[in-house]
Amino acid sequence: MTTFKKIFAAATAAATVGVLSLTSIPASAADITYNGPGEYALTANDDGSTVRVNIYNDWTTNKVKDIDPAQTVIDYIEVEFTITGLNGRTCNVNEDGTDADAYTMSLCGTIGTDKFWGKPDEDTTTPGTVSITGDGTYTVRTNLTQPADTVLCLLLSSNINFYQLGENVTGIADSGVNVTVNAIRTGDEAPAESGEGEGSTTTTTTGAGGGSTTTTTTTQKANSGSTSNNNSSNNSSKNNSSTSNSTTSTVTKTADAGVVAIVVGAAAAASLAAGAMTIKRKRK
Repeated sequence: MTTFKKIFAAATAAATVGVLSLTSIPASAADITYNGPGEYALTANDDGSTVRVNIYNDWTTNKVKDIDPAQTVIDYIEVEFTITGLNGRTCNVNEDGTDADAYTMSLCGTIGTDKFWGKPDEDTTTPGTVSITGDGTYTVRTNLTQPADTVLCLLLSSNINFYQLGENVTGIADSGVNVTVNAIRTGDEAPAESGEGEGSTTTTTTGAGGGSTTTTTTTQKANSGSTSNNNSSNNSSKNNSSTSNSTTSTVTKTADAGVVAIVVGAAAAASLAAGAMTIKRKRK
């Protein structure tokens, strides 16, 4: 009875640690270096009255190149920014003094073949938008349809009428509003695969009383091949491959109290407990 209790306790502890480790893994992200703000980063939109921040815009007279356009962008593009100078306002105001549209900020641009300008007839994806409820720090994300290696244009575009932020405002420069880009992020690249398309991970678990178990997990690609979609205009690529996992296990025996800990692959502690209970019933 003591032997099976030891086995059950060791397996339960190992399984619990495994579950906690898996659930605590954060989403992977890659930072894009921001070198701004440039002289013309904070500006007006094409309407001449709402706030815009150019991050990379080579399509205007006053060019802004605050990031390197040669970027690997995967899954999404995300910008964290801080806005100040709203003077307690959270929406635009109509001519009669009533509240108009609530403040928002959108992440617009063109990355690879993806376009996100808030123009449904032309866009390939929808620009991310965040509500602006006053001075503070916000994060806005635009999801992409495919990976790319070139940023053609990227900017923050708002509906905030800066002429309404103060008295006798003549332009964005004397409106008091300011937007600071804190960080720019995208999805991280997938880890490189070995030449044979397979690899292994070996884990040794020490149980109660010093017993140890070595588990080797091997991941192997199936021979189903892969498909790829390439676009020569922006050198973007996306690969989908079918994989299958196979698991092999080796067991190391120790002589401590005659306990032999056996862990097959990533078997749950519950399964081992069920086995112990069955044996216990047979011995009654």
